[in-house]
Amino acid sequence: MKRIIVFLILGIFLKGCFGGGAAWDSPSKKINYYSKEDYENKQNTYIFQTTRVLSKKKDPGILTYDFNRGMFYGFGNTPFDAIQDAVGQCRDYIISKNLQDKNLNCISTGLQKYHSHLGYSDIYFTKKGLRVQKEKNYQAKLNKREDLRKKKIALKKNRCIEMGFQEGTDKIAECILRLEEIEIAKRNNQIQRQKSSQAALAAILGGAIIQSSQSSNNRSINSNTSGGFNSGSSTSGMYKTCYYKDGLGTKTKTVFASAPCPMTY
Repeated sequence: MKRIIVFLILGIFLKGCFGGGAAWDSPSKKINYYSKEDYENKQNTYIFQTTRVLSKKKDPGILTYDFNRGMFYGFGNTPFDAIQDAVGQCRDYIISKNLQDKNLNCISTGLQKYHSHLGYSDIYFTKKGLRVQKEKNYQAKLNKREDLRKKKIALKKNRCIEMGFQEGTDKIAECILRLEEIEIAKRNNQIQRQKSSQAALAAILGGAIIQSSQSSNNRSINSNTSGGFNSGSSTSGMYKTCYYKDGLGTKTKTVFASAPCPMTY
C-alpha cells in the first residue's frame, strides 16, 4: 500500500515537472468558465490569452499550475491587458466570496519559468493572435525581400554610373535591366543569353557615350550663343560699342576701336 502511494505521488510530481498538467486532469478548477460560444468569441476578438491562479503562495512554484485554489483565464490585445483581465477577475472573486482574510494571491502559473523547455508560456496567442502574427511574419518577409531588391538595384545603378550612364535617363534604366538579365542568365548557366545581354549592354553604352558627347557640344554652343550674335557696332574715340541681338532684346559689349567685335556676345 505504501509503495502504491509513493508511486502515485511520484507520478503527480513528474507530471508537474514534464507535462505541466491541464485544467481537466488536475486538481485545479477553472472558475471563470466560458461557454464554448463565449470562448470562441474571445479567441477571435483578442490577440493574447493568459492564466492566473488563486494560491496561498506569493510566487509560483513547479506545481502551481496543477495545485491551486482556482484558475482564471484572461484575454486582451496586449500581454498587459490579458494579465490585468485575469488578475482582475481573480481579485473580484476573492471579494465576492469574502476571502479577504484567507491571505490568497493571484499569481502566475509558473509554466514559463519551470517548463520553458517544453514550450509552455504564461502568455500565448489566441486564434486571432496566431492569424495576426502569421500576417506580420508574412509582411516582414515581403519587406525584407523588397529591401534586398532595392539594394541590388542601387548596386547595379552605381555600376551603370561608373560605366558612364547618366542618372535619371532612360539609358541607365535599360542598363540596370541588362545587368539584371546578365545576372539571371549567369545564375542559370544560360551562356548564350548572357552573351546576348552583354552585347545589348555594350550597344547601349556606346549610344549613351555618343548622346552624352552631343549633349555636351550642344551645351557649349548654347553657352556661346546665349547672348545673341553680333548685329553691328559704333565707334567713339578709342572705343567701339558692339551690338548683339537675341530673343530678349539688344545687348552691348565695349572693345577698343581697333579691335573687331566678337561674333557672339
